[in-house]
Amino acid sequence: MHPAPGSGMMVVRIVLVCNLIRTMYICICNAITEREIRGAVELGCSSIGELRRDLGVASCCGKCEPDARRVMRECGRGGACSGQLAAGD
Repeated sequence: MHPAPGSGMMVVRIVLVCNLIRTMYICICNAITEREIRGAVELGCSSIGELRRDLGVASCCGKCEPDARRVMRECGRGGACSGQLAAGD
């Protein structure tokens, strides 16, 4: 069965695909995803030190720190942190 035109099914599919993309692992050492970092930022983490304390980001080898900072910057610029977390979590 195909969705009727204008039914919103395409929007739902696009949102689900976008949410799947945001499950990228940022910290391999501690298995921390981009979605988890965005969630922590939404809950008030505002520095890499706070992410390290709360999630363990960059507490082993440290190679994830630049990417964790990038995610934090994206959230700070209105990077739709809450929209990334809504479905599929």
